[in-house]
Amino acid sequence: KAFMVIEQAGGRVDAQALAGGIWEAMLTTGVGLIVAIPVLLLLHMLEGMADRRA
Repeated sequence: KAFMVIEQAGGRVDAQALAGGIWEAMLTTGVGLIVAIPVLLLLHMLEGMADRRA
């Protein structure tokens, strides 16, 4: 989204508009990490349990 703002502005970028796109990217990255890290830990735990049973 941030790059679309730059393209639409023809190189003249409003910092406020650009910051909104960067904020959105940071927010989605943070939420993705909040979801991915616990799931990865759970996967590791379940794999360990499966290995002990095998």
